Amino acid sequence: MEPDGAADFRQSLQAGKRVRLDKPVSICDGLLSYDVGEHNWPILQRLVPESAVVPDLQTQSAMKWLYESHGLRVEPSGAIATAAILHGHVDISGSGDVVIIISGRNLDEDRFHQWRAAVS
Repeated sequence: MEPDGAADFRQSLQAGKRVRLDKPVSICDGLLSYDVGEHNWPILQRLVPESAVVPDLQTQSAMKWLYESHGLRVEPSGAIATAAILHGHVDISGSGDVVIIISGRNLDEDRFHQWRAAVS
């Protein structure tokens, strides 16, 4: 999963080579990178055929859902996988059991409430 404003892996897959982003932007600060690591790239290119790209607003929506439905206060980078599933960026139908890692609670309280309020 990658934020749409920081999709260096997706762009690298499409180009067939490492792509460096000038200025990645996202609320998912834990996922902001300029490029895929030099040593990671050959491994990822061989083993990971695609990436899901998620807009920040959908990540905010997942954060809100996790909090209001399950009482989990999750930072954006930890909620992006949930967002990808909730908004259909990843097809899990017929997959059997699915595990989603939800992590991180290290975020500013005011920003958390602003992000939740920004989605309906």
